[in-house]
Formats: sequence, C-alpha cells, structure tokens
Amino acid sequence: MVGLEVGSPVIEKQTQPVVIGPGVAVGGQEVILMAGPCAVESYEQTRLAAEAVRQVGGRVLRGEAFKPRSSPHSFQGLGRAGLVLPAARAAVAAGADGLLVEIHPYPSQALSDAEQALPLAALPQLVKEVRQISRAMGRTLL
Repeated sequence: MVGLEVGSPVIEKQTQPVVIGPGVAVGGQEVILMAGPCAVESYEQTRLAAEAVRQVGGRVLRGEAFKPRSSPHSFQGLGRAGLVLPAARAAVAAGADGLLVEIHPYPSQALSDAEQALPLAALPQLVKEVRQISRAMGRTLL
C-alpha cells in the first residue's frame, strides 16, 4: 500500500451499527446470525426453521418470498459440504458483522437451491464452531 511502511500503526475498522430490529444491530460487538430457508415454501418449513434458529440463540429469521432468478434446475454453488461451515468460519475470522445462513428442514425437498441449504440438524454445530471463533476475535455471536 502506498504511504504505509513496516511498523506503521494499524488502522482500525470504523463501523456504525445498523439497527435491524428491537435490540438487534449489525455492525457492533456482536456477530449476528441470520438464518432461514432460501425460499419460503410453506408455513411448516418456515416454522421449523424459525424454531431451529431460536434454539441456537439466533434472533433473525431470513427467507425470500419471491426469487425470480432462482431455478431448482440451475444450482451453481459449491454445495453444503464445500461452502457453509468453512465460509462461516472464515467470515467471522475476517471480521464479518453478520452471517446469513440458508437452512431448510428437508434440503433434498427444497424447491430452490437445495444443494446449498444446511439441514436444521447441522445448525447447532455451525453455531458452536462460529461462536468459538467469535470469542477468539473478542466478539460474541447472537
């Protein structure tokens, strides 16, 4: 970088938290977990996802009501095994203020992006590992 020499002081990240709900702000000391289905397919699917998020301490449910660009026949990601947990760990270690995780009660039955949806049963392990990294970074996971 131009103007920085070895031993130069480190420039600290300056953020202004953004309030997204009562008692929930993104950009502060907490890393905010936001998880839910890619597409809202049914009340039952959304209820199960909401319960799973709440059980691991999450306070934000995500879900899309309309996804005009998605097709169940055109998945282009790395898939659950290749992406979700490593990306979440790396994001928190790099200083991310929030995690947006796609979960589904029955990924194989998901109408949209099934290959990248994390099964509900895998969410507690993801939260456990990311919470450990958050603590090591001097932050907490909500």
